[in-house]
Amino acid sequence: MKGALDNGRCFLSFDKRRFCMNPYMKNPTVFCGEKSVRDFLNPANYPAPPLVEVSGLWNFCKENGIQVHASCPSFQNGTIKLLAAYNMLQEAENAGMLDEIKGLVESTSGNMGCALGRIGKHFGIKTVKVIVPSDVAPGRLEALRMAGVEIEFVKSGAIARAKEYAQKGYLHLNQYGNKHNPEAVKKWLAPRIWGQTRGKITVFCSAMGTCGTMIGTSDFLKAKNKKIAILGIHLEKDEAVPGIRTLARLAEVSLPWERHVDYLVGVKAKESYKNSVMLCRAAGLDAGPSSGSAASGLMAWLYKTWKSNELDNFRNENGLVVAVFVCPDGPQAYIDKYSTFLDPMDF
Repeated sequence: MKGALDNGRCFLSFDKRRFCMNPYMKNPTVFCGEKSVRDFLNPANYPAPPLVEVSGLWNFCKENGIQVHASCPSFQNGTIKLLAAYNMLQEAENAGMLDEIKGLVESTSGNMGCALGRIGKHFGIKTVKVIVPSDVAPGRLEALRMAGVEIEFVKSGAIARAKEYAQKGYLHLNQYGNKHNPEAVKKWLAPRIWGQTRGKITVFCSAMGTCGTMIGTSDFLKAKNKKIAILGIHLEKDEAVPGIRTLARLAEVSLPWERHVDYLVGVKAKESYKNSVMLCRAAGLDAGPSSGSAASGLMAWLYKTWKSNELDNFRNENGLVVAVFVCPDGPQAYIDKYSTFLDPMDF
């Protein structure tokens, strides 16, 4: 039986070897054939991630013509890191860098390691070794084990340790200095944000870890409208908030993040976790601690800008401030940390 469409119903096509939806239907959520899993993992095949207005969480926004939206790539494949992981591997494959290597090695607090573990085998890579800090969250550690990676703990110097393995036949993609990290976001996330806001966005905000999301989105948006304000959120002190760094630790990032940020905003761990809980409970989002950091920093900046009578500088032609922050991943792997930073009444 050949596949066909009839009155919105889908008929299935058979052959002697496999059963699959008819590929001629071009259904964007169906992946078939020998490369079905790799096609599924390819961000180029994703629809735009959800963009959810959450302005109603803050009376201040409603009273001052501010629209706040959460971009939620975590709803598509668990973590935004999958974009960078896929792009870095694809570019390495195109350059012949995956031939005759022992495996991959990467310094990571969790998400990039999970993404490489899930994707690597579909690029012919048998071993993925990750170098993680010794204080990595138990939930994140379990996620790494689920991804099938080899784990090595270090108290400090994770990037240097990864470079040592690179001298022993492993490929070190180096997410902190690899230009294909921000390029992934520039290709697969930033254009969607621009389109979803119909070009009306005036403020973009992201927590800074490797800074790939910040750089890639800033590159794209500034090319569209130089007046868009780019906010970079960092930790005020070195606390356990995964995926976001202090200014001192951003010195370890060799990607040129400084020239892509208009405003730096520091946040505390407690408010990051508290806002993560609020986004999950009140907005129904899959929003982890770094999502809470972005929301905290954005609201602090908006309020400060309003207090200094400068908010009108960031309105579009419709008289609205349209702000977007990114939710990179969910809270599941960090659940044990919430009770550490939050009072019982908050968690």
